[in-house]
Amino acid sequence: MAAPINKNNLISALDIGSSKICCMVASPNDDGTAKVVGVGYISSKGIKNGIISDINEAQQAIYDAILDAENKSRTCVEKVYINTSGSKLISELVTSEISLGSKAISESEINKVIEKSVYKLSATDGNVIHCIPTGYSVDGEESVKDPRGMFGEKLAIELHVVKNSAGSIKNIEAVMKNNNLNINKKVASPYASALSCLVDDEKEIGSIVVDMGGGTTDIAVVQRGNIIHTASIPVGGTHVTNDIAWGLTTSITNAERLKTIEGCAFPSPKDNEETIAVHPVGEEDDMNIKYLPRAELINIIAPRIRETLEMVHDHLESTGMYKMASNRIVLTGGASQLQGIREVAGIILGRQVRLGRAQNLEGPANIINDPAFATCAGLVKYAMTDKEAVTTSEQQSLSRLENREATTWGRVKQWLIQNF
Repeated sequence: MAAPINKNNLISALDIGSSKICCMVASPNDDGTAKVVGVGYISSKGIKNGIISDINEAQQAIYDAILDAENKSRTCVEKVYINTSGSKLISELVTSEISLGSKAISESEINKVIEKSVYKLSATDGNVIHCIPTGYSVDGEESVKDPRGMFGEKLAIELHVVKNSAGSIKNIEAVMKNNNLNINKKVASPYASALSCLVDDEKEIGSIVVDMGGGTTDIAVVQRGNIIHTASIPVGGTHVTNDIAWGLTTSITNAERLKTIEGCAFPSPKDNEETIAVHPVGEEDDMNIKYLPRAELINIIAPRIRETLEMVHDHLESTGMYKMASNRIVLTGGASQLQGIREVAGIILGRQVRLGRAQNLEGPANIINDPAFATCAGLVKYAMTDKEAVTTSEQQSLSRLENREATTWGRVKQWLIQNF
């Protein structure tokens, strides 16, 4: 008999995507896995390229997705972990160094070097979503995971800081408030996808996760177990669908069907020998079906896919991340299921490519094995590793910052120390 579910321990995750909105309710297991007990999802409304474009439509769609998840999990969703995406995501690495005076490194020194890094952040670039310590160095020796108790002259830290525009965050918060929902944490979409899809070895040796969603293609670069870069490109599977609808003069619904059933990411000589049935827009009667060579469909899809992957490649090159990651690409997201896309990605990105799905998650096969749900599964994974407790020394650091908590940097410092 299966163990009873502790409803007080349930995790609720909400993926606000451009093509769908998904709410996942999961029960954590003691072995680090989780069991999905309810999933609700609906086609997105009021979301474009990863950001809210119509608050009322987005609010209703989120309400419907959550209600569906509540009915299936037989619980009430009150607090959620949510994703944030869009082209306004900013990712930067901040480094700072302090002198030690040849004494052992304690919590105090770690707090000082973190504070010094926080002062370098610009308040005008948006709201801080993540401040992730990616590594320490003591006297120039890098890859130090935990410097506590070590001796040296200088201690340095590198922080990966992820921000999003203040407007995007406020819109998300407004929609949540209107639906009587509280936010546990906001998580950058590429960060969540990486947590979901990568196995431990891929995290350690380094990998690039490319999440091809409906309105965006998100990028996460992982090295030595840490997320060192995130980005979001405002092009995704929806753009392919729109290209088909325009190019073949058919409805969005029929264009999506053609992409899913007949589509491919690269042309083949056989495409001219095969035909596809196309319903002209506004004419759903079978008497008006047009029969066209499949090549016409592929010649619409392939250039857009190639352009999207070239944008990913160019971004990685321009930021210096292409050379930093190992020879490994993990492709995920709903648009990654297009036939032939893995081969095209391998050619354009010059890396080994595999298709990524949720790891360490139990539940309905049609959900767990579908790359389209990778981000939502990653939010569950993030929730399971979220640090709520703080040590005594960290509490002491917090008390020293109490008089500054009302300021932006005071709140950021508190967040950093609580989540370190």
